[in-house]
Amino acid sequence: MELSSRVIDPDNAIESEKDDWLNFSAMAWVEHKNLKALDLSKGSLTVGILAPWGRGKTSFINLLRKRLEKDGGIIISFNPRGSKSVSSIPEDFFDSFAKELSRHYLGFGLLLARYTKHIGLLNQYEWTRPLGSLLTLLLPGKEQEAVNRTLRELGKRVYVLLDDLDRLSGEEILEVLKLIDRNASFSNTVFITAYDKAYVNNVLKKHLDHGLDHSFIDKYISWEIPLPELDKEMLKRLMRIELHMRGKDGYAMVYEEIQKGWEEVGSTVVESLNSVRDLKRYLNLVIPRYSRIFSKVDCRDYFLLYLLCYKDFGVYLALHSKRILQLDVPTQTYVLIPSYEEELKQVSQWKGSKSILERLFAPIPEEEETYPRRPSLRNVSQFDTYFRGFSFPERILYGQVLSEITLSMRKGTLLNDMDDLLKKQEVGHVVDTFLYLVRSSRQGRGVRAEAIKAMACMSFTGNLPKREATILKKELFEFLSLDRYEMYKELQVAPDLPSYKSLLEPMLTFVVEENPQWISDVIHVLNLEEGRSSERYVYTAKELSKLLSDHQKS
Repeated sequence: MELSSRVIDPDNAIESEKDDWLNFSAMAWVEHKNLKALDLSKGSLTVGILAPWGRGKTSFINLLRKRLEKDGGIIISFNPRGSKSVSSIPEDFFDSFAKELSRHYLGFGLLLARYTKHIGLLNQYEWTRPLGSLLTLLLPGKEQEAVNRTLRELGKRVYVLLDDLDRLSGEEILEVLKLIDRNASFSNTVFITAYDKAYVNNVLKKHLDHGLDHSFIDKYISWEIPLPELDKEMLKRLMRIELHMRGKDGYAMVYEEIQKGWEEVGSTVVESLNSVRDLKRYLNLVIPRYSRIFSKVDCRDYFLLYLLCYKDFGVYLALHSKRILQLDVPTQTYVLIPSYEEELKQVSQWKGSKSILERLFAPIPEEEETYPRRPSLRNVSQFDTYFRGFSFPERILYGQVLSEITLSMRKGTLLNDMDDLLKKQEVGHVVDTFLYLVRSSRQGRGVRAEAIKAMACMSFTGNLPKREATILKKELFEFLSLDRYEMYKELQVAPDLPSYKSLLEPMLTFVVEENPQWISDVIHVLNLEEGRSSERYVYTAKELSKLLSDHQKS
């Protein structure tokens, strides 16, 4: 089976109406008309595009942007995530604003510079910021009026696009809201921002450290545009189209069979997926593997097996290791063990796993078949074929090791059980499993924190060979990098830097007690960066030195 170049979808937001499966184009047309009809001569407007993560907010903004550009609007894209610090957000915003507007009005940069000087943004030292806020209240507003007058006379609407508000820390969100509500609230200007409302309110509630009995962000957003709920039937049809588009040539001979299989299990799959992004990631998991074994497996079982892999990786591994299966000798098929539900309690993280397993391993009478089945997942001779192509060290992750680690975590005895685990299992398998736990997109915050601390325990207590200890120490050092923080922020494990640091705190406390020299070596590396360490690491040399000093005093 030869695959098309679209076998892996990079999950980019759509840019064109021809790729608009969600019918956002019609909605963008309506909102464009509504925006054109507004009178903004006296101030700005803030629009909020609302939807949970992965539901197409960026795609909708891209389609709306196309219409705004065709209408002659001035488009300014600003991403606060690119600012090196919270205090840099206003400066970076006004820099982008001035550069774009200067293309349409030659003296605009000077006008804006005079305005920003009066609100205290030319001096970037932190202590001037309260003074800047005070000046905003006391000055007569002549400089801001000059900016407003110019924007009114320009004859073009200014649209500021602020995506990914829900990927900022609480402090960063408040800085952006201050901009759009006050310091940058100019005439003839529309701020269009996209976010998961529940997530943003939760981040702000934690940051402000007091109970909010209302939606805090509502005070700043004038007009909310909620994107429609996902149509599951549409998602099912989209999957059918994607299956066809991602294959060619040899794919045609099994296409009809795959479509019939999808009709039987498609509803089950899409009910478990929450967004088009989920669908794409599921397909990225299914298609590359299926291309190698399509003639040897039943597509219905294959779709359901990899739904388990996507939603509940621990159960997928338990299946592969046959931990929850037993052989039925007369039929040469696998069946679920009588105690499989108890086993699920130890490894499962998704309530839908039980029904999927029962469907996969429930015997199907021959007379009920609507067309001949290829060998099912239950078939002993083809069971391992279903798992081929799984990409991880030695092609699979070691299910038994993961199960034992998970069980120890649930019992709260992981550190105490490490010696026995390393004696019973191959050291390399144990190390690879812990690397999976901290790198996987499927693990929760608590599992990661325990795994990181356990890695430190293995690294610094002399239980590992030098090679494996070095691998884990390098991984621990990676946790101090901004790149790893951004990865965890993207996975929604740590919404902001304080939350990420609290995740690392148990590990750092352990290392300071067991091997303070490693912390000293890290401090030395940060000092060699000559002031650039804040651009690469989540801690400064000063912060780690204080941690070391506090431990020595105690």
